Amino acid sequence: MSNSLRSLSELRVASSCSEESFFLIPRGFVTHHIAKCLIRERKALPFSSDNKAYTSIEIVIVEGDKVSHYYSTVDEFLYWLGRLPTEPSEYINKILRAAEDKAPKFAGINIKQPILMGILNVTPDSFSDGGEFLNPEAAIDHGLSMKSAGAQIIDVGGESTRPGAVPVPPEIEKERVLYVIKQLVRQGCTVSVDTRNWQTMLAALDAGACIVNDVTALSHSPNVVSIINEYAASVVLMHMQGEPTSMQQHPNYLWAPTDIYTMLKQRIAWCINLGISRERLCVDPGIGFGKSDKDNLNIIGAVSILRGLGCAVMLGSSRKGFIGRISNERRPQKRVFGTIAADLKGVSSGVDILRVHDVREVKQALILHLSLL
Repeated sequence: MSNSLRSLSELRVASSCSEESFFLIPRGFVTHHIAKCLIRERKALPFSSDNKAYTSIEIVIVEGDKVSHYYSTVDEFLYWLGRLPTEPSEYINKILRAAEDKAPKFAGINIKQPILMGILNVTPDSFSDGGEFLNPEAAIDHGLSMKSAGAQIIDVGGESTRPGAVPVPPEIEKERVLYVIKQLVRQGCTVSVDTRNWQTMLAALDAGACIVNDVTALSHSPNVVSIINEYAASVVLMHMQGEPTSMQQHPNYLWAPTDIYTMLKQRIAWCINLGISRERLCVDPGIGFGKSDKDNLNIIGAVSILRGLGCAVMLGSSRKGFIGRISNERRPQKRVFGTIAADLKGVSSGVDILRVHDVREVKQALILHLSLL
């Protein structure tokens, strides 16, 4: 496998541009009047909003067990694209259009700027805040506090999926989350249920949740599509390699960003085929779910690749273990600064939703970041 960058002039074979093997990663972002000027001169391409563009592109070609990376300025790339045969040219233009599109409404929220999803773990064993909000009233208070601090979605989970976590029966999961969901919905919160179990999905949607956040991308339970379509729910499709009990033992990718893109693309197609429209879907690359530290860094660094899927993009790096290992911070609660660094990198690369524990702190950083663009 090769990870060295090569010039686009070395990529000459049009057969390398098949849908299964060709990937684009927008790079070199610019904003506002500079973006508009460069778009006019065809030296940049629009990216996910009226005021953002990218000036360079990383092209990734996967052939067998070989991964090749090429770089190009946008004007050089457009010249190269114009000389390709019709079939690969059409596919590549489809990716470019998806990257250009603004994020659709998700769960009824118009995502003009990145939004926050607040994490509410009603569990005794979550990696960061296990047991802290197991009491229903404490959980409700914390959910409302996150909403007040700027979270537009509250994600309620009753089963820990941290590395090494033991599965929880749906009956216990429902007992933990349903009262909390009902109370938060009654007080005006947009609620997501973080579950992979169809029994919990059904009960949570009936209680007023409108989003299902599934770490298995709807692959764990039967009957999920009929339930989701019955309630017209929105869905977060997350990538996970393996199962929580063992996923961190031997993560294995050819190159994590392209492997994840391919899997999520397949799950999107599966959902659409069964009646869940693209506008109801959001993708999450699953930081820390069957990934090494190097994989996590590669994913965040190349997260703009996911814009080519045409869905809203979510990033959940909050307090994760890779931040602690890189920064030598053992305590999850002290990883807020590393979380902010990862999240702002994600936002710069087209992420629409940040899933976070520390809503007030990330919101402050996000406001300033967007003001400086």
